[in-house]
Amino acid sequence: MLGACGIIAAEEAERICAGLEGILQDLKAGTLQIDPEAEDIHTFIEGGVDGADRRCGKRLHTARSRNDQVALDIRLTLKKEAAGLSDRLQSLIRVLCDKAEAYAAAVMPGYTHLQRAQPITFGHHLMAYAEMFLRDVGRLKDAVRRMDQLPARLLCAGGYDISHRLPNDGPPACIFRRYAKQPGRGGGPRFLCGAGVGGRAR
Repeated sequence: MLGACGIIAAEEAERICAGLEGILQDLKAGTLQIDPEAEDIHTFIEGGVDGADRRCGKRLHTARSRNDQVALDIRLTLKKEAAGLSDRLQSLIRVLCDKAEAYAAAVMPGYTHLQRAQPITFGHHLMAYAEMFLRDVGRLKDAVRRMDQLPARLLCAGGYDISHRLPNDGPPACIFRRYAKQPGRGGGPRFLCGAGVGGRAR
């Protein structure tokens, strides 16, 4: 984002991206050694981007605070997890629909308040659960939509014209301009609501 907005030079942006990619590869390979002397994870990453020369690594904080970075990372992680959970739910829904079609003529008693009611088919019974899971997919989509905002405060932007997009291919997102960024940090409650409310409805 910093390079695309012209806030830092393209060469610096490439070095930062290469350094971050190197840290990611070491993490995946299990060879990343966390420096216990580092002040925090941000300081450690700064050092990992440029080694002993942290001038380029420190540009990671340009136009945003460490809290902004944490909030952004949480949102990106939850968006990824929500997408995976949504995919699994949709796979389950397809299985339920297939089974419902197979048992479309299988008669069973319907229930209301644990009491037997009018006869229904087992297929209709299964489709009721498919609809429940479909609502869960909608909740997750809504949570992602609400998380699709770039958490950055006007106080930390330093006058830079920063991008209104999260670093993905999604739609343009609003940006928190003043003080409201911290109360909306991360989107965790939205994700948990989308995942948890449906779980209780079973």
